[in-house]
Amino acid sequence: MKKRWVIPVVTAVLLSACANQGVDATKNTVVESTQESVTDTSSGQDSAISETDAPISKAKLQLTYSNLADEESRSELKQALQNAGVSKEHIQEFFDSVDEYNQAVGTENLAKKITTISEAFPSYDDHLVDLWKANGGGFVGRNCRITSYMLMRDFITVGNPVAGDTNMLFADFEAIDKKKIFTGNEKKNFDSIFSYIDVSKTEDTNILAGEIQKDWEKKQIAFHGDKIHMISLFMVMDDGKNPVQEFIGHTGVLLEDGDGYLFVEKLAFEMPYQFVKFTNRQEVNDYLMGYYDKDLEGAKPIIFEDNHVLPEYRVLEDTNMKLSDFSSEEQKEIKEGLSEGVVDDKEAAKKILALVPEEYIKKIPFFVRSHATSKTIEKIAKEHPDLYAYAKKEGEISNEQKEQLKSIVVGIFQERMEKHRIQ
Repeated sequence: MKKRWVIPVVTAVLLSACANQGVDATKNTVVESTQESVTDTSSGQDSAISETDAPISKAKLQLTYSNLADEESRSELKQALQNAGVSKEHIQEFFDSVDEYNQAVGTENLAKKITTISEAFPSYDDHLVDLWKANGGGFVGRNCRITSYMLMRDFITVGNPVAGDTNMLFADFEAIDKKKIFTGNEKKNFDSIFSYIDVSKTEDTNILAGEIQKDWEKKQIAFHGDKIHMISLFMVMDDGKNPVQEFIGHTGVLLEDGDGYLFVEKLAFEMPYQFVKFTNRQEVNDYLMGYYDKDLEGAKPIIFEDNHVLPEYRVLEDTNMKLSDFSSEEQKEIKEGLSEGVVDDKEAAKKILALVPEEYIKKIPFFVRSHATSKTIEKIAKEHPDLYAYAKKEGEISNEQKEQLKSIVVGIFQERMEKHRIQ
């Protein structure tokens, strides 16, 4: 198996979405897999790709968020947690875990204050993963489920703690055992809440939501917070061989904060803590559905507030171009392009993408962008070794040569846009 770099987003099912989402290399679109390398194959569509997704969202939101690296945001969140009734002990435990992560990766790599961006999901440098692995003391880290339960445990009761299928929670258990985060009844309750639930093979989210609720009713899972709520995004797992299951792929804590809300989450084991400010619950739904609904086959994600479907739950219309928008002949070429779009040279790909006009990047879907990038690298490697060396950071070129490289890049991207009728 050869480790490679790929141009995201690849719509692969992540069995645990909280495992690693949203890494974007230096705010470009070249991302290294942090879970498993790409398997060489003749068809990109069938590639065994397990990688992070670029932060592409369908939500029409401006996002205000913080990584809790400054006193203002920490103070605001601490006050909201206190107002919700979270104990001082659990608040301190939460901030200790935030400090553990932030100190390992360095606050210079995080939002240093409460920040507003025009996108609906932040971009993070994939170097954060390397920093955590290097400085985290061999600890896998905490994820969304551990973080949510850490803050919510005093507001949840489980009268009949019977764990279902917990096989896919092995990384959660590794983290919990290493740091003794939950023990005794708390651990039993964690297992009961986050275990996978067998459901019907259907795309009807009403049926699936009812089956999730029925499972939780059997376990007597109840929530008791007035100003604090657990928001859970359920995803479906169906490999065609085993029973269809729903599982909590991402979760966070929603706090009432004056006239608005604070949503607290840990993006992944190796990724930052984050709080996001929303004015209403509809924005909470759209933020989560905009990012985590990848339009895969099967049922849509379902968002729960505590033990019921979020009243504001809705599926967002996808305005991004999809593979199905192309003819069957074009789809065949695009699929071939996916396998060709695997890029061995990260630096060259980043240099090339930096030359692509921003309006092109916004218009071009990932599979066309991937193909165009690989075609550009192939062309300059064969025909312009000086430009290729520059792209690989192995040489310098004149301003005239830089303009030549940009012309080649833009030309190939325009060609691909025309080929696929992208206006």
